[in-house]
Amino acid sequence: QKDEKDAEQKRRDQRRDGKPAPLPLKDYAGTYECPAYGTLTITKGKKDALHLSWNRLETALKHQTFNAFVTTDREDDFGIHEVTFEVSVT
Repeated sequence: QKDEKDAEQKRRDQRRDGKPAPLPLKDYAGTYECPAYGTLTITKGKKDALHLSWNRLETALKHQTFNAFVTTDREDDFGIHEVTFEVSVT
């Protein structure tokens, strides 16, 4: 299982492009709903970071590449997961 986690971290490291998110972080903030998972809330913190809350679980998000972010703490209740925003132009 350690090899699997190392491989996943290597994949994420390769996807980091070092560029800022294409939108201001405040534009990602909001409440998102899914019939299967319920309500998820994204907020912008004071230090230009996004924070994800889902039910009673909370974690910070770190920009990965383009509109993709990852949860930041391996020890939190989420583990490491990618969160990708679909952006539409209206």
